[in-house]
Amino acid sequence: MRYFKTIRFSLILFSSLVILSNCQTSDKVNENLRIIEKLKALGVEFITESGDTLYRQTYKLMIEQPLDHNNPEGEKFMQKVYLSHFDLNKPVVFSIDGYSANRNRIFELTKIIGANQVYVEHRFFGESKPQNYNWNYLDIKQAAADHHRVIELLKTIYKGKWVSTGISKGGQTTIFHRYFYPDDVDVSVPYVAPLCFSAQESRVLGFCFGVFICFLAMAI
Repeated sequence: MRYFKTIRFSLILFSSLVILSNCQTSDKVNENLRIIEKLKALGVEFITESGDTLYRQTYKLMIEQPLDHNNPEGEKFMQKVYLSHFDLNKPVVFSIDGYSANRNRIFELTKIIGANQVYVEHRFFGESKPQNYNWNYLDIKQAAADHHRVIELLKTIYKGKWVSTGISKGGQTTIFHRYFYPDDVDVSVPYVAPLCFSAQESRVLGFCFGVFICFLAMAI
């Protein structure tokens, strides 16, 4: 009798686990479909990408941007953006690259807070190049306007807190974006973000000399 009770309990437990697993899978599929519908409603081009296993889905977006944000009806270009979706109720880490974003990658801050991630390639790099290279439009204000537009679009999907971040030139770009659009994000965390006070930065030689002296001292 005990044997049959054990089998019965095992079958009930197994059935419950199967039902729970199916519900979780169904929820995941439904949320992915909602994201796809929302992206279509925004009118952006996108494809599904293979991504980190922590994320429900990863998308490569191509978002139309004005070459000159002061002339929004003028020449356009497509800017590459990677969206790693985890949960609609989670915060978003807005990760800014200073150059090409050749592949999607998950950043330290994103993992720490368990967030969705938006990873943006910089204008005039990688796949985010205009047809005509007018270098007058490769400046910090135009780049900040690109990032502002991406955030405006995706905030219609993700209503929670937003955190911007970047490394090196991406860290600089994070600072510049926050300067021009202080209300776009709730927090900014720039990594290794050198700030130049002028086109010819007089502090550079002194800094390099200090680093050289430190290496020399360690070698001795």
